[in-house]
Amino acid sequence: MIYLFVFTLSVLFTYLAQRTVCQKLFFYLFSMIAVLLPSLLAGFRDSGVGTDTLIYADDVWEKITYCDNWNIFFLSYATRVFDDIELLYLLINYLVYQLGGNLHTLYFMVNFIVVLFFYMTAYDNRKKASMWLVMALFFLMYYNVSLNLIRQSIALSMCVYAFKYAENRCWRLLLIWCFLIVSTHNTGIFYIVFLVFYFVWNMKMGKLRNMVLFFFCFLLGSFFIAFDAILSLAVFMSFLPAKFLEYSSGNMESVIQKSYLSFYFVILLFFLLINRLNRNIVSSRIELSYYSSTKFVGFLLLITSLISKWAFRVSYYFNYSSDCVFLPRALHILKKRNRNYYIMAVLCLLLFCIIMWFWIIVYRNENETYPYRSKVLGIN
Repeated sequence: MIYLFVFTLSVLFTYLAQRTVCQKLFFYLFSMIAVLLPSLLAGFRDSGVGTDTLIYADDVWEKITYCDNWNIFFLSYATRVFDDIELLYLLINYLVYQLGGNLHTLYFMVNFIVVLFFYMTAYDNRKKASMWLVMALFFLMYYNVSLNLIRQSIALSMCVYAFKYAENRCWRLLLIWCFLIVSTHNTGIFYIVFLVFYFVWNMKMGKLRNMVLFFFCFLLGSFFIAFDAILSLAVFMSFLPAKFLEYSSGNMESVIQKSYLSFYFVILLFFLLINRLNRNIVSSRIELSYYSSTKFVGFLLLITSLISKWAFRVSYYFNYSSDCVFLPRALHILKKRNRNYYIMAVLCLLLFCIIMWFWIIVYRNENETYPYRSKVLGIN
């Protein structure tokens, strides 16, 4: 229950922050509490709460403690002491260590970065979506994932935040953020696919738009049919490290679960339903259609996890934005048209997410973040 308790408090303070956005003192106070609570929850946890923490946090941290200065750090990086860990993530570790932090400080800092980027995204979208809803969907759908996929969660939160530069056509800043994303986790290269989809979709194509969607999905399907060959080529050309060969279809079983498949399918239906309810709003028709199409592509990528576990992580580059940003935006459009529909849709969505959170996180323990353990807080 500690997860749900912290989620509720953070969402509540996010709501209060949006209500007091013009009162700077209260806004910053409420925002600070909203971000710090889930970050501290992540920081106080024991090692092993999250399957990847032992490899990509504990082991990396142990090696960092031998780097007493910048020269040793960069020499260690150049000689691949850290294997294929990306430089930006290593810099976060090194700075935390130099500032006198410990492993719990690192856990806190990593999650603080993730939550902060989502919170800033919620703030940037406050006129298009309710801030509290953006954060609620993040907590119920992806917070526990962030305790596991540490490096990629940082990259994904940066992707969600950086999308505003694509919308505003700020090319230089977008390019810088793409570089930072790839420097945090090498799968960030697939964020470019998401951006290409966005720019192509928003071109003036009229009725050709559905054909473009079909062609895009066809290319995705073809990509994963030839997945092993493309993966081998990417490793051979050094676009990806050799460890990704372990994700080939011949080396592992699918990780897709019926629970995940059902979860994302129902969310896709939410998009289509909202699209249908807003069919008379001509000014938002293309925007809503794009939101639904993005979720459809994310769902399609999820299905390709039947071929490779790697595809599951690639799907996040579409699903994070569609679930945490586009869905709240679509609901906000519905709110303008019919407030009763909006309230009913939000309540149904949150109830469904809470039920699925219990099923996936607590019952199935997909990311091994349950039960929550913390020697610092005396929770065993």
